[in-house]
Amino acid sequence: MSTVATSEVVEFHRFLSDGLQGGSNWKTPEQALAFFRRQRPISKELAESVAAVQEAVDAMHAGDRGRPASEVIAEMRQQLGLVSKP
Repeated sequence: MSTVATSEVVEFHRFLSDGLQGGSNWKTPEQALAFFRRQRPISKELAESVAAVQEAVDAMHAGDRGRPASEVIAEMRQQLGLVSKP
């Protein structure tokens, strides 16, 4: 697990502990998580990544078949100067 994810879990744990000790109004874990997320907006980088993935999913649903993985991998290997596997 990445350090960012680990620190977010620790922060969420602390948030839950504080909320439970402070008499929060949460009725379900989902309500607690939704409140936690509203208080901590996602980073710009994550928001851009989520938007890019959603755009790709929308394109796929609209019929875009994309490119074969082998073609993309070969292009990336060339860009990175890696030797192609036979």
